Amino acid sequence: MIEFRPLRTKRLALTLQEIAIGDAISLASIPPTMYESQTSRFLSSIIAQAEAATPAHVTDPRAMTVQERAFIVAHYMAHVSESAPDFFIGDGRFSNYLVGQQQNVVPTFPAGSVGGDEWALVPLVGAAAEAIEELHGDISNKHGEKITGEYHWMLGCMASQLRKTDDAPPDPVTDMEYGDWLRARMHVIDRYPESDFVQLLVMYREAVRATRHFFNVDINDDGIVFLEEVAKEAVATLPPARFPASSCLSDFALRMGGKTPAVSQ
Repeated sequence: MIEFRPLRTKRLALTLQEIAIGDAISLASIPPTMYESQTSRFLSSIIAQAEAATPAHVTDPRAMTVQERAFIVAHYMAHVSESAPDFFIGDGRFSNYLVGQQQNVVPTFPAGSVGGDEWALVPLVGAAAEAIEELHGDISNKHGEKITGEYHWMLGCMASQLRKTDDAPPDPVTDMEYGDWLRARMHVIDRYPESDFVQLLVMYREAVRATRHFFNVDINDDGIVFLEEVAKEAVATLPPARFPASSCLSDFALRMGGKTPAVSQ
């Protein structure tokens, strides 16, 4: 049995446990396209204890930010990987992607003004990322064409995280209506004038950068990814990374779940 060091951050006070073989095999059977759902299942399986040490602490994996969730998976990987603790990620290592000691999660950040509206940014939590994932390929533009890939994730993240002063969205963690709300919000943003949308996107990216914690977040066709941490003005040389739960599983569990052995990407 593997013993894990306690994980303590500004909002997390966790004790992890090794995943049970049955849970590992079940997890391995989840399609890789359901990355966020797989992450939630994995975290629920490996968190033995989650303390609410302060009112700011979170205990539900679906209420944690996508950066916090990735950090927990990476903490597990650092204990099980052959190249631990600074394990390999392609040609790089975990430390190439980690943003120093920055752990602060900003609940609401004043992002700026676009289209006559004042906007604020809230963190992207696991439940919201799952909702975006579940809607992939299920939303059409006004011409009836399916919205997929990077643009779908871009719309979803912007719709989830950007708030106007009069917004009253449902809670993605507890409210079953969140998916319907998100779908409607994505349709609204898809119909923005092009110039307003570009301004909104620039503002969104700047706000995400200003509120970064643990990792630099970006978006591609597959969903949420993390960028190499580089000095100001420097150019990243490593590709975007993810921390798939499947990278934490044994070859046996992957084979029993119908998968081939995987590595972090």
